[in-house]
Amino acid sequence: MVSHFHLDHAGLVRDFQGLTNSGSRAFLESVGIRAEVIPTSGHSYDSVSLVTDSGEALIGDLYPVSQIMDNDVESNQSWARIRALDAKHVFPSHAEPFELK
Repeated sequence: MVSHFHLDHAGLVRDFQGLTNSGSRAFLESVGIRAEVIPTSGHSYDSVSLVTDSGEALIGDLYPVSQIMDNDVESNQSWARIRALDAKHVFPSHAEPFELK
């Protein structure tokens, strides 16, 4: 899964991001994965995260909860979407895993 599209990470594959967000649950379930890919802008505007039905979240390029400020509206909205899917165990791309309270 491509979690974000910084040019230094992924080259010019921005078009793939639109495909990732639309119909992710149906596609993932067709290959036996009970999860959803959601947009989680914050550090990068095109970041996405994978949240499983069992409570794991691979958050890509989203700032960890402990690193965002109250006035960072985009990151806080992204975390609200993750919490709404009942994520408990978080696996960032650039930090150690942590538990979401």
